[in-house]
Amino acid sequence: MTERERELRQMIKDGDDAGYFYLGYMYELGEEVEQDYAKAAQWYKKGADAGNPTCKLNLGCLYINGDGVEADWDLGLKYSLEASEEIADESAAVASINAALLYRLSDKHRDYDKCEEMCLRAIEKTRRDIVSSAWRRFWAIIRILSHLTFLKEWERESSAPWRRDAREQYP
Repeated sequence: MTERERELRQMIKDGDDAGYFYLGYMYELGEEVEQDYAKAAQWYKKGADAGNPTCKLNLGCLYINGDGVEADWDLGLKYSLEASEEIADESAAVASINAALLYRLSDKHRDYDKCEEMCLRAIEKTRRDIVSSAWRRFWAIIRILSHLTFLKEWERESSAPWRRDAREQYP
């Protein structure tokens, strides 16, 4: 166990749930420890259970991508939605975009209105003066919103509903 890991575990014992996030992040990126997505997921899960919204965001991403856990879009959506409600900074935009993409790509959760709502929430939460992954995703959601308008109209007018598997459309 590294010195940093000991410090973070002590942080948790002292009641600071941010320690869960930092431990998960260490394992996710392999900083001072061997990269291990499964251990990252374990720490993020503990943090999410303790109510840490950033842990919920990162755990949602792991579930969406299947990193260290079995891919589960239901759980990815659950944690992304919770994080988007609870986080006050631009990370909420990332959580909102994750949820929007799941509402757009998942056959089970497909809901264009909710996708649009999450995209607009992401736009609202994104600080335009910061160039970050959230900012780059901001431009992606603009494309999603314009595509959604077309799809909503097409589904209303078409006798066959739009049902293309996400893996076929986005290999």
